[in-house]
Amino acid sequence: MMFTKQFGQSPGDFIVTALFTALQSMRKIDDGVNFATISNARLCGNPGKFPRAIGCFDTVGCPYTLKERGETGVDLLIRVKDKNLGYPKNLPDEIARDAEKHILVGIGRLQKQFDPPQNAQHLVLSQQYFSTLPPACLLYVQPFWEGEQVKLQLRCREQDFTENELGQIAGTFRATLKELIAECRLSDLRVTPSDFPLLNLTYVELDDLVSTRLSRVSPQPLRDTDAIFACTPRQEAMLVAPAIYPELYQCSFVVRIRLPAIETSLDFSCLREAWGILVQRHEALRTVFIESSNRPGHFDQVISRNVPNPLVFIGDGDESIAHHILPRRPVVFPNYKATHHAMLCKTSKSSAYLRLDMSHAIVDGQSAEVLLRDLSRIYGNQSLDTHVMPYYDFVNCQQQLVEDTSVAYWSKYLAGADPSYFPINGDQSDRRDLGTVHQEMKIKPGLLGEFCGSLNITVANICQVAWALVLRSSTGLEDICFSYATSGREAPLKGINNTVGAFLNAVICRIQVPMTASVPQVLRKAKFDFVDSLQHPHFYATDNNIQSGQFGRLKSNTLMSCQRKVTANTASTPEERRHVQTPHSNPTQLVPILATHSAV
Repeated sequence: MMFTKQFGQSPGDFIVTALFTALQSMRKIDDGVNFATISNARLCGNPGKFPRAIGCFDTVGCPYTLKERGETGVDLLIRVKDKNLGYPKNLPDEIARDAEKHILVGIGRLQKQFDPPQNAQHLVLSQQYFSTLPPACLLYVQPFWEGEQVKLQLRCREQDFTENELGQIAGTFRATLKELIAECRLSDLRVTPSDFPLLNLTYVELDDLVSTRLSRVSPQPLRDTDAIFACTPRQEAMLVAPAIYPELYQCSFVVRIRLPAIETSLDFSCLREAWGILVQRHEALRTVFIESSNRPGHFDQVISRNVPNPLVFIGDGDESIAHHILPRRPVVFPNYKATHHAMLCKTSKSSAYLRLDMSHAIVDGQSAEVLLRDLSRIYGNQSLDTHVMPYYDFVNCQQQLVEDTSVAYWSKYLAGADPSYFPINGDQSDRRDLGTVHQEMKIKPGLLGEFCGSLNITVANICQVAWALVLRSSTGLEDICFSYATSGREAPLKGINNTVGAFLNAVICRIQVPMTASVPQVLRKAKFDFVDSLQHPHFYATDNNIQSGQFGRLKSNTLMSCQRKVTANTASTPEERRHVQTPHSNPTQLVPILATHSAV
């Protein structure tokens, strides 16, 4: 019997759908049927469903109730699939309690074989009265494969179902299952709430999403889309800013690729293939941003399943090509389009330049190192770290971090504060370009560390207070507020450090710098406030109501980002801002030449 994956459903969804139809046809259970599934799958939580373990190997899913709504066939199958996974969450729904009478479906032996040959159209019924069922279990149903035949074992107490009733259930079940599979083969793909669980959309909203937005990303959006979920607040800030200044939050990386041995040559076809593997490995490189269909003014991100290889060759050249690709303006990435562009130019048989342009909404500072490391290893046919974390794990983690204690902390911390806007000269609507000031401050080795040690503070505290003093001088205010960027990679998520993504956060820093206070006093207070905020590092960045409400204005118009700079010996251009060193154990060298980004 061929169980299709047309709607992302499982074999157990087919079994439950056919059983529900069979039970409803008997009209023995008029107020709905409670179902629970039991399998040997390991525990896995998701935003909609939290199973529980019994014994050493079995897992019982969250019980749910199915009621008659007039659906049949595929429509009912879709609802069963979503109910089994705990969706849709935002609609009035029935959740059965463990103590209520229910049908228990054991799908452990059905999961081992999913797509048998299509000619396996048998179903053999084995019925047995069983007195040791759990007290609330009316019927235990266990489908399993035997060769190419699906067999079904039904167990119950004699007072619950008679032998004739079991026979009726089996007959209706068999006919319904065959009709259901035939209907699925003729049906078009349809999206359901459990396909994109983090969007929390209704069926109607999902249909609108596909027809009005996803169709602009791909002509076959359901087949080509791997996942859709909301952007983080920091990502949204990066997507909104280019509407005024298109080059804001656009990153550029230029890397020189070379082989140390003159007699060897770069394999450009292999390099192109390696980049394609890299794109499939990191979903950030397959990300497209779209306007949210149910949250006006916000954005969602679409992870495409397959994308064309975006590595573009611009032909042969020599070392002078660096003067062509280094000063190029950043590529602007509009919504509904790819968010990165790669350009490769051969300078000799053993060297080339690679320029990467990416939206800052898909990468952070560590992402460049991860990309270069993985590209080098793939080209060198070396093993990679096995686990790359899906970015929606990070989004989901942030959405669940908001707590009442964090609300109370930030409300108290920012109470009575006013925004501190850095004055900008001229009419901002007339600005056509952005300027960048690069200033190096040379400090004797050990002097900064000695100063920090004497006050028990960090370099970040010094930078925060220094900027607060600049804002005090520019605004005349003594109570200063501005934003500062923090990393989200400390989240307890497996594989986060091997993943490319915008693991960023923006938190408000409030520093009071009255004229009567000394610098050491302000530094120590900044340090204590920072330590206190470590227990609430994500709240302000993840709570959209706070972000856009009473405290949104306190972000002001400046943002500080403190990064540790590692200088590369080969970097000598005046435009360089930040360098990445990548460890290599294969002969191919990826030497960072330039890494820039435009931000405010």
